[in-house]
Amino acid sequence: MARTKTPGTEMELAKRQHPVVLLHQAGFSYRRIAELTGVSKSSAQRAYRVVLAETRGVKDIERHSATMCADLEISIESLRPLVHDDENPPSTGDVARFLRALGAMAKLLGLNAPVMTQLSPVDNGKCGQSRSGALPRRVESLDAEDPLLR
Repeated sequence: MARTKTPGTEMELAKRQHPVVLLHQAGFSYRRIAELTGVSKSSAQRAYRVVLAETRGVKDIERHSATMCADLEISIESLRPLVHDDENPPSTGDVARFLRALGAMAKLLGLNAPVMTQLSPVDNGKCGQSRSGALPRRVESLDAEDPLLR
């Protein structure tokens, strides 16, 4: 028979996971944790494994980001002398690689914010919202011909 989730089960599990982790890190056995928290031994083990898996996933992402950042820094620093040489003009390929590396670093660091936010109509009354409703819209480039920018 398949188990069905009842409303609130995930929230209750999340509330129980924190003490399970703390007690396990303090050296308590799963049997003792189960007695103290009022859950079964297998639920205590499962809660700890869930938190452990989530922690490993976060650490993997952080490690990957740190590696990517280090690689991009090396690329940028190796290309910088080629692009900023006062005696010889840089090649277009070097400039393009340098700008791509800077763009990748900006994305990794979260510095690629929208250029401008402007308000635009939501819809033409098709979804039951008022015609005067507006939502922010991301604008990548500015167009001088746009009447909203005049």
